[in-house]
Amino acid sequence: MIKHILTALLLATGINVLNANANVNPDANPDANDSVITNIVGSINAVSGIVDSLTQDSIRTERAESKEEAEKIEGAEKIEEAESKEKAESIEKANADFAARQQRLSYLRQVYDKAVYVQNISSKISLGIQGMGKDVTLDGKLQMRKGQVIRLTIVPFGLMEVARLEFTPTYVLLIDRIHKEYVKASYNEVEFLKTEGLTFYTLQSLFWNELFQPGKARLAEGDLSLYTTDDLSNGGKKINFQHENMSFSWITDSRAFIKATDISYAAGTKLASNVKVSYDNFTPVGVKSFPKQERITFNTKAFSTGTMSLNINMGNISTDGSWEATTSVSGSYRQISAEDFFSRLSSF
Repeated sequence: MIKHILTALLLATGINVLNANANVNPDANPDANDSVITNIVGSINAVSGIVDSLTQDSIRTERAESKEEAEKIEGAEKIEEAESKEKAESIEKANADFAARQQRLSYLRQVYDKAVYVQNISSKISLGIQGMGKDVTLDGKLQMRKGQVIRLTIVPFGLMEVARLEFTPTYVLLIDRIHKEYVKASYNEVEFLKTEGLTFYTLQSLFWNELFQPGKARLAEGDLSLYTTDDLSNGGKKINFQHENMSFSWITDSRAFIKATDISYAAGTKLASNVKVSYDNFTPVGVKSFPKQERITFNTKAFSTGTMSLNINMGNISTDGSWEATTSVSGSYRQISAEDFFSRLSSF
């Protein structure tokens, strides 16, 4: 457009020059006329030079503007491309996170579904006790009823019951039938149970080989999302759960059976203590499987030696429920304080 305007200016200038010399006499000296023509041509050439110069400047400006516009467009395209890539990566990550979460929940459901359905488990046992100056193996019996009781009785040589340890939802009962004494205390009155956060339902899950969370009688489907998992080289996983200053972990095998449980309290401090349970020799119970061997190890300052272990080896497992879930203590027995709990336990 600028070039067209300048060209019009050039023509106008030439016309003005011609008009200015219109009074030249055609019959005059030819040299005079040539001079006029020369002046006209010179003016035209001068204006043409200006036009060409301005045209080149205009072209350069237009090119610069076009380049700048192109760079802007290119920059906008790069930004859009980066944003699209970032969005795609974000979507990809979200999809990967969702898939990983679903896979984790699927595995946790497998572990959760391994729990036996039966409400009663009882069996004769071989009970090994190590710690507190003891290393003995005694005959006994294990009786458990879901939500009601965990009972260990000691019956040397299968002849006569000499001791009974019973966990219920509200209290712990220890009976010494030899000395006719007993301890009946709440979980808060038994120091190592209180320290480890071992309520009845936690102990029940440990004995029944189940996942659990402190303070809950049973897990709901939504509770599974609170666990994390780590892959293990054996094809199993380590399941983790954190609650305040307590850490919980479960080791599973490639079949999603819980092989070990660890509860740690105040790890890395002077108050540190833990409970470890290992499981083995799984056998069919109903349509599920249950471990016939359980080793429970307590590491706590509540014991004089710092460590105490119970090795439970079960015989044939019965699911029959024709036995009383509560124990009545004879009026001839003397109640002793909760502080004597461990000394009485070590004396059996």
